[in-house]
Amino acid sequence: MCFSAKASFIASISLGFIGLATLKQVKKKTQLLFALIPLMFSIQQFSEGLIWLLKDNFSTNHILIKALSYIFLNFALIIWPIVIPLSLYNLEEDKNRRWYLKILLSLGLAWAILFFVVLLKEQVFVAIECSHIYYNVHVPFYKNYNLALTVYGMTTILPFFISTRKSMKIFGTLLLFSCLISYVCWYNYLTSVWCFFAALLSLSVYVIIKWQNIKENYLTVLNRYKNLNKI
Repeated sequence: MCFSAKASFIASISLGFIGLATLKQVKKKTQLLFALIPLMFSIQQFSEGLIWLLKDNFSTNHILIKALSYIFLNFALIIWPIVIPLSLYNLEEDKNRRWYLKILLSLGLAWAILFFVVLLKEQVFVAIECSHIYYNVHVPFYKNYNLALTVYGMTTILPFFISTRKSMKIFGTLLLFSCLISYVCWYNYLTSVWCFFAALLSLSVYVIIKWQNIKENYLTVLNRYKNLNKI
């Protein structure tokens, strides 16, 4: 996280427990990837917590810090642009919405492949500045940061608004709001700060899946009752 090792590890442990509890709520295969999101955020936050612990000996622990920063950035730049649209695609039942989500998934895959190559070839710079973790990846082919951020948002935020589920739209609204706050208040540390806010929001994945199961169980019972009345 962007403030301290303690905050990072508290977030990581909380996400770990909620993530395991969320997996127990999974009733269908289509829910699995979405249910894994809190656990994945737990790993990402844990890697950043370790960076904080090693910050006093950056030169001595340079290789380890670099490895941890690659773990964090792999989640941020490669995993999330794929997992978000794919997990919502799996949950979606409307054919037209699935088609839109498939387009965003294709965009996410292209983005992920691009940054996979970038992380392999280019140097990653990480530093502690003003009580925040600063990440910088040299990307030789783009010069418009805001355009890149817009494309990234299309793969990680827009899918929630395409979903037909009201809970997803609420989640997407909060995610968008957290991005705007991070952009305005912590522009130079957006990668670290927004990932932290998104990680906290992912705690609600448990509620979303549990509510979905309750709703589906209710509809099943209701349909059975209606069928009995027809007999």
